[in-house]
Amino acid sequence: YDTWQSMGFPDFLQINTVLSDYMVKLQNYCASKPNVSTVDCRGLMQYHYGQTTPLTVAPYGTYPPYTAPLPGGFPDYPSPKDALGSGGFDSFHLNSTGYKLFVAYQFEHYYFNAITNKAKYKIFADTLGSGSGNSSITDTTAWAGNISGNNYSLQFSFNTSPIPQDTLLHSLQLFLRADSVTENLFDNYAVKIKVKKGWFGQNQALETGDFSDTATVEFSSPCHYGTLAGNEYWIRIDLDSAVENWVNKNGVTQIQISFPNIAGNKAIRFANAHSNHKPFILLNPTLLSSNRIIAETQSNNNISVFPNPSKGLFHISGTNPLANVQIKAFSIDGKLIQKWQNVNAVTLKEKGIYILQIWENENLTSVKKVIVR
Repeated sequence: YDTWQSMGFPDFLQINTVLSDYMVKLQNYCASKPNVSTVDCRGLMQYHYGQTTPLTVAPYGTYPPYTAPLPGGFPDYPSPKDALGSGGFDSFHLNSTGYKLFVAYQFEHYYFNAITNKAKYKIFADTLGSGSGNSSITDTTAWAGNISGNNYSLQFSFNTSPIPQDTLLHSLQLFLRADSVTENLFDNYAVKIKVKKGWFGQNQALETGDFSDTATVEFSSPCHYGTLAGNEYWIRIDLDSAVENWVNKNGVTQIQISFPNIAGNKAIRFANAHSNHKPFILLNPTLLSSNRIIAETQSNNNISVFPNPSKGLFHISGTNPLANVQIKAFSIDGKLIQKWQNVNAVTLKEKGIYILQIWENENLTSVKKVIVR
């Protein structure tokens, strides 16, 4: 109190304005140092705890958890008492939970970003909402699970048009952050994921009919990493089956997640596309391993490419004679080298290892590794 008094009893806005000015100077300094980084988390405690009881001083109001804007928070409000040490009376130190939140935020915004930003394509969700085929929908909250007897699906919309048409993709990773968890549904219930090359329903907007529309591809309980054991945890879902067939390089790719066998008010609320923790996907035109190529080749035994190895000429047999056939040749690092239409032989001039994609009626039906000697 003596310190506050000696400063002339500044209000919250004055104190937080000084803090904000200092943060700007610190960020500018770090930006000039290639080996120094900073994470702005001024409003983190406000975001997590909220102000659930009215202040006894101006501005006197309240706000719920997860509503304070990040990174700056509400400058006319103090740090929540629930975040402070010594039972809320130590205004200079966080309590143990507050420190854990602080460390997690630092990890998420530095190390986590440093890892995921290495991906060639990192695309954040444009829109996100939830609903079911026979109940209301919303684009302001994002629930998946059972709520009051209705099973809700989660729907994301990603603009995947920045991916060049000639880029070879082999997997997609979906990252989600849970804001509210009643139970770790991914570990305890079957998960259904629907993907649409384009949009579900009549248009890109969220509609009731989206959740009964046919998908381009469906996945049943795909591999996931991480555990949604509590609020503010992340989970990664891997979708790696014939990605070329269902990622829309001309526009929107939409994804739905549901738990079809769940009942009894068990649901997860995810951070939505309007939040500070948007869902995102990672796609990489990465090097295909020989094991993956062999596995995909063996699963498409109707189509043959021969001789292999060769001096550059490869014959192709087993394609559907009634189909529109397109063949694409990629370098081993995923760069498109050449493509052909409705041919039964192709020629590659340079020595090396190539990946041949064989498409029939715009569906990828075979992937072959070939060698030019």
